[in-house]
Amino acid sequence: MKVSKFYTPKTTEMPYVKCIADDPEQQEVYDMMNHIYSEVVHRYLAELGGRLFMVRRWMRFPVNSRLGDLDETFRFEAFEADLSATPCQWRKVRGFGGRALFLGSECTKFVRASKCVGVQEDCIYFMHRTYDNPSREYSGPCVDPLGDSGVYNMRNGGITPLLPEAMMAKLRLKRQFLTWFFPADV
Repeated sequence: MKVSKFYTPKTTEMPYVKCIADDPEQQEVYDMMNHIYSEVVHRYLAELGGRLFMVRRWMRFPVNSRLGDLDETFRFEAFEADLSATPCQWRKVRGFGGRALFLGSECTKFVRASKCVGVQEDCIYFMHRTYDNPSREYSGPCVDPLGDSGVYNMRNGGITPLLPEAMMAKLRLKRQFLTWFFPADV
């Protein structure tokens, strides 16, 4: 059984440690017979109203490419930490109660969908992740900064483009990587 550890600062004393055991339904499964694609799972933590959530992002990429060049996100799973169970466990969730989650490598944040124009509730917004050398202007073409970005709908499991194709085409030419900006009250 794998165990995740959850650390929180507690004044000047030692950090508070809470173990959250993975249940058998959450174990990672890799298709080792598939020699066309490799798969990787990224985990993100986010807090909402004092509750801890973990999101797993499943990505695949061709074995003959570098991670970051031709990534494709194909699945998400979301869990809430049940700290009252013994042992503590991750419980699968199917929505975020009217909120959307924005994933980032440095920051993952929930927002109230009704306060943000165009944001859909119970969706996960994600951007392209870059690995190794994200900007290879001097050694070859840059990675597409919008390559693997989109919106995952937790209700139906569908993934749609992050932006309309016409806007994506213009942004691709700029070779700039995206980031999220949030107003203070969302």
